[in-house]
Amino acid sequence: QDASLATYAPRLTREDGLIRWDSDVHHVVNLIRGFSPVPGAYSFLKGKMLKIFSATGEPMPVTNMPGKIGSETENGLPVAARNGYVWLREIQLENKKRMPVRDFLRGFSISPGDVLG
Repeated sequence: QDASLATYAPRLTREDGLIRWDSDVHHVVNLIRGFSPVPGAYSFLKGKMLKIFSATGEPMPVTNMPGKIGSETENGLPVAARNGYVWLREIQLENKKRMPVRDFLRGFSISPGDVLG
C-alpha cells in the first residue's frame, strides 16, 4: 500500500448514532449494529433517549410514516423505516437498564402508533 494515499476516517460523535427513520431499512440496521454497544445508536421516545442495541430489518412496502411503531410480535417491536420495518430486539430507555424488548414492554407502555424520532 502507498501510505501517501491513505486517508483517515473522521472520529465518531454521539450525534452520528442518531437514527433517521426515513433512511433505508438496511442502513438503519447496519447503523444499530455498527454503533452497538458503544457509542450506541439511539432515537427518542416520549422525550427520552432510547438506545437500540439489536435489531433486524425486513424490506417491504410501508404505508406508515417513518418512525411509527407497530404492534409487538415474536420478532420484536416493528418500527417503520423508508422501505420496510426495523424489528427492535434489545433496547435501553434513558436511566434504565438494557433489556430485551419483550421485558421492556412489561414495564413501559408503548402503543402502536407512537413515533420514534
